[in-house]
Amino acid sequence: MKNILFVCSGNSCRSPMAAAIAQAALGDEYHCFSAAGKWDNAKHAFVSQKNVSGNAKKAISALQGEGVPSIDKHKPHALNKKDVSTADQIFFLGQAFMDQAKKEFPDHALKMHAYFYYVSKKTSKLMMDIPDPYDGDHFDHYFGGAKPKKGQEASYHRVAKEMLTTFQPMVTQNIGEGFQSKVYKGQSKGPVNNHPAPEEIKKEKMLE
Repeated sequence: MKNILFVCSGNSCRSPMAAAIAQAALGDEYHCFSAAGKWDNAKHAFVSQKNVSGNAKKAISALQGEGVPSIDKHKPHALNKKDVSTADQIFFLGQAFMDQAKKEFPDHALKMHAYFYYVSKKTSKLMMDIPDPYDGDHFDHYFGGAKPKKGQEASYHRVAKEMLTTFQPMVTQNIGEGFQSKVYKGQSKGPVNNHPAPEEIKKEKMLE
């Protein structure tokens, strides 16, 4: 059995949603789990989000609406050495989380990947930050238009649907291909197996 880890900020909606969808798509040969990648400088540690009941309920509802098994027993926890050591591959739903994880666990950097790359509709720059339905962050970059208000249930459904139709199919493809292909939104042109340094991202040619 292969272990696939998904990491977002607080581990309350995006990464558990991604893990649940991946589990449903990949089947029993894989164990998909998730963790929080938000870094606390004062504690010098990764921390998970607290008071997540409302956030979790909306994530559960969004998954159920798409026919994905419930994550109602999920409890947020912070990324740790055991998670990283156990995982065969790790997908990060945000740039900062992956950058910090590579600093903390350099021996495991080669199995750390971006969940998905796309070109921002706001800045035309390459990004890997998945829209956050909790606070609306990155919706304007990925979907375009105005940032939605915090905690809108429609945002959770929108992200869940995108995970099912766009993000997870590319994850499945790349797992099957040994992480050799490269993923961008809309076509296969970007790095997923080894995340480029920020200066390398800036040099990438934007999609027309």
